[in-house]
Amino acid sequence: MVHCEKCGTAVPDKARFCEGCGQPMSSGSNTPAPISGYIEAWKEVLDEGGAGERTDPRNGTGRESFVHTGSIALEDSRFSYLLGYSKLLVAFGWCAIVVLALAGAVVGLQFSDTSLQGMVVGWLLIPGGGLIVGALAGMPYIILGQWIQVFVSIENNTSDMALRQGTTNRLLALICDRFAEMEEPSNSADSSA
Repeated sequence: MVHCEKCGTAVPDKARFCEGCGQPMSSGSNTPAPISGYIEAWKEVLDEGGAGERTDPRNGTGRESFVHTGSIALEDSRFSYLLGYSKLLVAFGWCAIVVLALAGAVVGLQFSDTSLQGMVVGWLLIPGGGLIVGALAGMPYIILGQWIQVFVSIENNTSDMALRQGTTNRLLALICDRFAEMEEPSNSADSSA
């Protein structure tokens, strides 16, 4: 009987896997099979690369698989602030259009009772004028808000792409280093035999 290196459970000599934790066992020894060394190296690389860190200020929605650093999280919160500001501008613009059009309609109803000319002015010109004035007052806010949203989405996607590329490059370099370290002892053992 040998003991599992990972959990310490007693395992029969001929067992290929630990009954307690499922760790692969080499025949006749308590060292893991070579493939598990690669798995452990992969886990170490991912831990060093920060794959477990998720500091997304939006609770990981839509971006769970990306690795985030503090600076990216800071930029994300700034982008969230800008998006909120742009939505406020758009809402203010639409409110200006609707309120001025309704004010024109209410004023128009007062003129429509007196004569035919008052009815034309009341039903067409004043609400139409209110709508035009509202559009002139509200559209700059709507356009500015939309431009901010476009800028934020482009900037956010660009930083995500750069982050993914940098993370991928860093992980690949770490993986190559780990596998090179793992291969070196086996090559030297082969040459000495």
